[in-house]
Amino acid sequence: MIMPVPNVSCFKGFSRHGDLKVVSPKYLVKLLAPYADFLKSRGLNIHRQGLKACHMDYAALADILMTPDSNMPSGLVDSLQIVHEMATPEAMDYLLHEAGTRGVPLDDPTFSPADLAVHVLLHDKNIIERAYAQRFLIRPCTFVYFQARDRRGVEFRGLSPDIIRALERDLNKWFQKAKRGRSCRVFVYPRQDGIWFQVWHGAPLRREGCIDHGESSCICYRPERYDVLIYQPATGELQMDAEAVNEREVYRRYFGRHFFGDDHHFPGAAIYTLDPLRTDGERALVCSDVNGMEFVTLRRVEFVISGAFGTIETVEADDVFAAINAGEARIPHNARLSEGGFSIKFSDSRMPRFVALRPENMVRYQRDSDCGIVETWFRLRGFMRNSRSIFALLLSFIYFWIQDGGAI
Repeated sequence: MIMPVPNVSCFKGFSRHGDLKVVSPKYLVKLLAPYADFLKSRGLNIHRQGLKACHMDYAALADILMTPDSNMPSGLVDSLQIVHEMATPEAMDYLLHEAGTRGVPLDDPTFSPADLAVHVLLHDKNIIERAYAQRFLIRPCTFVYFQARDRRGVEFRGLSPDIIRALERDLNKWFQKAKRGRSCRVFVYPRQDGIWFQVWHGAPLRREGCIDHGESSCICYRPERYDVLIYQPATGELQMDAEAVNEREVYRRYFGRHFFGDDHHFPGAAIYTLDPLRTDGERALVCSDVNGMEFVTLRRVEFVISGAFGTIETVEADDVFAAINAGEARIPHNARLSEGGFSIKFSDSRMPRFVALRPENMVRYQRDSDCGIVETWFRLRGFMRNSRSIFALLLSFIYFWIQDGGAI
């Protein structure tokens, strides 16, 4: 009998702090209003804040969302995730069309994509749910993974303010040299599903044409960025969601330097493989032993055909294995699998969410909060090289149970 693995990420938070500011305060307050009592119990009175951006305590709201507990309303996190996923120009066009045909009022001339997503979500959630069938509308997040080179005799130095400030100083020097400004801050959140680091910093200056009082003009500003890093003490893995490759390399080097005394503690060796799709077939999709997952369907496979030209082909279907069994699709035996796309039905959602895995170190999630559950599944099915045993998973669970003072 297979025993279900403990779910080490039972309380899900929202890590997209920057997305809170892309929603107009008046719409953000409407979105948060059903959860006003919970927020007030955590020290944030949204009705007292008013509707002006300068009065919204974004820092307090972000801290609440990044430190979830058993009282966190699941609807609060789910609503914020939906707004994040649908705040794109493509999704905005879709929502405008669907909302218009279903009689949702669209009389606000100042709608941004995020504002419209909130407005439609509050008026007709069915429109949002139908949008999930159009995966190209959904904004994904991409985690890149690094495994510690050798953890024997190497201890994590802890989270003292001195270490965090030293890390900020080094990052500030690099960001300034890279023309991103000198404004980096690192926020730390020890959680059951790992130690989360939010790195707030500036992006390169952006100049854009704009319309100002009906006239063509331009604007120059430095965008904000919030990068996410997660360290797993039990496995020695560092995962990060950052836009630029050079930023990921800097994080990898400086994280090793300040927390382990070694710039090369995370060397970047390959972690993932798609071999189980070949060796185990449909058995690789079993998830009955993972809490929080109900079923997995292989929806997409990208592969490189051996030969002089490196031809890349893709098989995409409602169920790739079913299509192969029916003779409607074929993957050559000598092809190298370069990406697998999975549709995963999570217990906390009516609609499946998409996860894409690219060997050697990259996973693309629809929601970053899904990563803890999906990593457990990856390990158990062999998609992670040197996959740890259930015993190691239990160690991870026990570690955070001790960190939380024994409270599950």
